[in-house]
Amino acid sequence: MTEDQNQIDPTPNSTETSQSLPHQSKRRKLIKSGIGASAMVAIAASRSAWGGDKCTRSGLDSANLSGQHTFDGCGKSAGYWKTHDWPSSVSKSAAFTGIFGSYNYKDQVLYAGKTLFEVIMKEGASDKNPSNLGKHLIGAFVNAFAYPNSSPSGKGFVYTPEKVISMFQLAALSPNPGTAFSILKDTLQEANNKYDGDTDKYVDPI
Repeated sequence: MTEDQNQIDPTPNSTETSQSLPHQSKRRKLIKSGIGASAMVAIAASRSAWGGDKCTRSGLDSANLSGQHTFDGCGKSAGYWKTHDWPSSVSKSAAFTGIFGSYNYKDQVLYAGKTLFEVIMKEGASDKNPSNLGKHLIGAFVNAFAYPNSSPSGKGFVYTPEKVISMFQLAALSPNPGTAFSILKDTLQEANNKYDGDTDKYVDPI
């Protein structure tokens, strides 16, 4: 394991970890048995859920009362948030550096002068957008507000807003940020897309 991998901690907080361990254990067993990713997706899609509004605030709040706990959580891809309304608790026009901080990469401050929406709209890897990180980072940040894992069900997005921010900051401060940003991009992209096929249309809870 590289030093960068040690510094980027994609592990959810202790509450999230304890809730997800049974699913992780099942997933590891499936991988070890040779079942491919497409088969795992098919298995996940066949699981029952507690209703058509499981990813609305009311659905998340009442999930524990349903007696059905096979649904892992909620989230949407970065592409989804490019064309849909964001939760009222996070502003598209907020300055990136005002939230994530100012961090130099190859003699420039990453996403300086850009809003969150401008960053999520960026495509392609470059010195100004290492590993095409921007859209997946902001996608995860919006998911954290849209599907809070602080709901009674504990089935929201896997990371909190604070966790997404700290993951970026740890990568930026890494001795090898290029590698760290690449690992972070893959981690957040996987988290954003994990539930996309089984997540209902977002409804702002406020």
